[in-house]
Amino acid sequence: MYRTWVDLSWGSPLTIKPRNGSLILMYHGVDILGSKRFNLRHMPLSDFIHQLEWLHTHCQVVDLREIFSEKDREESSKPRVAITFDDAFRNVFKYAVPELVKRKLPATIFVTGVNRLDCDILWGDMVSLARTLVKEDVTVNGRTFRYVPGEEHKDPDSGESLSEVCHKNDYRFKHEMIEAFGKKFDRYKDELLDYWQLMSDDEIRKTADTSCVRIGSHAWYHNNLPNVPLEMAREELISSKNYLHDLVGYDIQTLAYPDGDYSPQLVDVAYDLGLTCQCTTETYIGDTTNDPRIRTRVGLYPAYSWKNQLNYAFRNAIHPI
Repeated sequence: MYRTWVDLSWGSPLTIKPRNGSLILMYHGVDILGSKRFNLRHMPLSDFIHQLEWLHTHCQVVDLREIFSEKDREESSKPRVAITFDDAFRNVFKYAVPELVKRKLPATIFVTGVNRLDCDILWGDMVSLARTLVKEDVTVNGRTFRYVPGEEHKDPDSGESLSEVCHKNDYRFKHEMIEAFGKKFDRYKDELLDYWQLMSDDEIRKTADTSCVRIGSHAWYHNNLPNVPLEMAREELISSKNYLHDLVGYDIQTLAYPDGDYSPQLVDVAYDLGLTCQCTTETYIGDTTNDPRIRTRVGLYPAYSWKNQLNYAFRNAIHPI
């Protein structure tokens, strides 16, 4: 079955084909300026508000867990959309949550365990900041990463970018990388805070206390879980569930795999731990397309206008009706 809606950009019909009439959207951060200098993970607040207004008018915005439930198979006159955020940036607490509460729109924020570690920044955000701010070679655990103007630092021997190397390694390497690159600039400058600072435990609690927003697991270290031993990945998920349960006072049922990276074995492990609603991304859906325990999400990024972002999301929903 196909449903036709108004195309946001050109006024021509837009055919929406998400599975069972549902779509999961993935945001990261929301900033005031809409700066693209450091990365494209932070949506300008003005664009975010435009998108919320459109979704509120043209879609049925539901809690993520409903996308996984039997209710999702019922017919609806509007596409059903769940809103999610990865990483729990503090800018989401400051700018996005009030807009969601104002419109009574449900959302899920996926949180790592970084607040309980001896670090206050996610490794991916350090890589993004370093690309712009660190204009010299940097050595991490005996491995030199060369400065390449306009690109990420690279290992000259393997040709791999800094993020590619981090993806393959566990948290110990990532922590050493954060320490090495973090010495090269002051990330605590006011103009940088919105592009890396995470919610505090108290802000996570306050967010969970709203009537709209629920908290989910983003694992513990933001490791790519298939790249660590399965038992270690299981321990990460247990630590995440326990930490978040103690923080917000309810059982954690939702999981967004860091970078969307997962394996069928991880789906089984996570499900057995009570993480019954699991999310990946377009890149990694792979052979589990028909597994009801895991669903893909479509990311929204400010490389394009807010309208074209939604056009892309609805045109490229993975699961057809």
